[in-house]
Amino acid sequence: MSGAFPLLYAADLANRMLPQSSARDDLADFVQAGVLRVLSMQQGDGSFALWPRERGTDAGASLYAAHFLVEARKAAYAVPADRVDAALDWLRARLDRPVITDADPSNEVWSDDQQERAYACFVLALAGRPDHGWNARLREQAARLRYAARVHVASALLLSGEPRQAAEVLGQLGLPVARPRDIGGLLNSEVRDAA
Repeated sequence: MSGAFPLLYAADLANRMLPQSSARDDLADFVQAGVLRVLSMQQGDGSFALWPRERGTDAGASLYAAHFLVEARKAAYAVPADRVDAALDWLRARLDRPVITDADPSNEVWSDDQQERAYACFVLALAGRPDHGWNARLREQAARLRYAARVHVASALLLSGEPRQAAEVLGQLGLPVARPRDIGGLLNSEVRDAA
């Protein structure tokens, strides 16, 4: 996914800069192969494994895969609607899981959980299926969320037609703070926050 994701829109740029180039076709083939590879990792419940033919779900990979598939469809690549719908249904069900009640930013488990929910809300809103209840709940907790989670909440609100609430969250954003790289879960890092 990480190889194909930035290429979703690179072909348009290549065509503008080099109109006689065959870059669009080459890149389109590469992206379509990426879509098929991602779909080969989809589980029956709509989630995704880390590798083809592997059983089991990886939540971080599933969020990223759903995001990639939604963006690929928006960029007019062939992505079966039923597979995207299954991934979005999994995201919605993921939001319905029990909430960790310790709303303390120093609690890594709570912070990871809220960041995952914020990313899911962003992807659902990007797909035109916003979860207004979770958007509102995360907006209320924005000051306690990690940087990337706040960006996802603001983006979800904006895509859901709530620009004032998005501006409120962005107004509290500030600059990302230095922190160690996280090699598990959602792969947090200060580089990701800055991006």
